[in-house]
Amino acid sequence: MKEIAKVAPTSELLPAVISAAITRSGTKLQPRWLMVKDLPAMGRKAIQALGGAVFVQFTDTPIERIQTMTTLTNSEADVRAMLGWLKANAVHDEVARMDFSQTIPGYSAEVHIWKAEGYSFLVMQDFAGTYIYAWPGGRPEKVGGSNNDLKRLPHGLMRAACFKFNVGGDQ
Repeated sequence: MKEIAKVAPTSELLPAVISAAITRSGTKLQPRWLMVKDLPAMGRKAIQALGGAVFVQFTDTPIERIQTMTTLTNSEADVRAMLGWLKANAVHDEVARMDFSQTIPGYSAEVHIWKAEGYSFLVMQDFAGTYIYAWPGGRPEKVGGSNNDLKRLPHGLMRAACFKFNVGGDQ
């Protein structure tokens, strides 16, 4: 019998790999995944601004290549179904509270990291919706495209970098 070569997970393959795994599990769901680079400008810019500080703590995958499935691009029922699939079929790796208070006073969000099918999934919920971000592999020892060690605060608290937003557009 001929052996089928295992293909390394990539951002581009994630929708097909996860859809196949979902189908094998018997779940009726066809999630719509979009890379951050393919999101509408408003959503893409917000994710790139705040998301960079989030993702650098978990992956060295460039932010524009991270896949996303959110209530902004999918129905709430589909996102809930995807969360249900993760809970039933993935390994829950970590839970942490992201503190954005230096950027957005009083704003923090709980994030969960799940792993399945060679991919990592970051699930975050806030006042605007539910977001699932995914990338190939897990968390490398060194992240952020540098040789700096992962910077983490004690006991599951992670602090997002401080951003200065200029609402007026000029500075």
